[in-house]
Amino acid sequence: MIQVNVEAMAHFTSLFLPGMRERKRGHIVNVGSISGSIPSQGIAVYAAGKSFMDAFTTALCRELRGTGVHASVVRAGAVKTEFCQSALNHDNGEHVPTENVGVTAGHVARRIWTLLLYPKRVVYVPRWLGIVPWVELSFGWLEDWIGPLLLKRGSQ
Repeated sequence: MIQVNVEAMAHFTSLFLPGMRERKRGHIVNVGSISGSIPSQGIAVYAAGKSFMDAFTTALCRELRGTGVHASVVRAGAVKTEFCQSALNHDNGEHVPTENVGVTAGHVARRIWTLLLYPKRVVYVPRWLGIVPWVELSFGWLEDWIGPLLLKRGSQ
């Protein structure tokens, strides 16, 4: 996961960014996760990789201001993919229904298309996730307290 979310992203950025700067146009879009901003128990490595992606893209966006090149991060929640399906199913083989969890990949693609037309540093998918960082500031202590209990219960 670190190779994909950190090394590959930084490598491809270093490959494409010089040409974009030379042309004075372009847009780097990194598909992150809300977990990069609000890490949860049980997904430490995934959250750390997405957190790096978030910080890297934010710094890059600020460095590129005024150059005609943009950098954005998409902070997505659950997306209906095989990855999401396997992440939500228990290790003991118990199936967790995921049909109603998350947004479609098409929904994410449409948000990215809009982002390319109207650049901004951060986009949340779905939009309501934009409130999550504010909730974390007020109630992060609750996740710190109850998270380990939920993780312990889930592993039983």
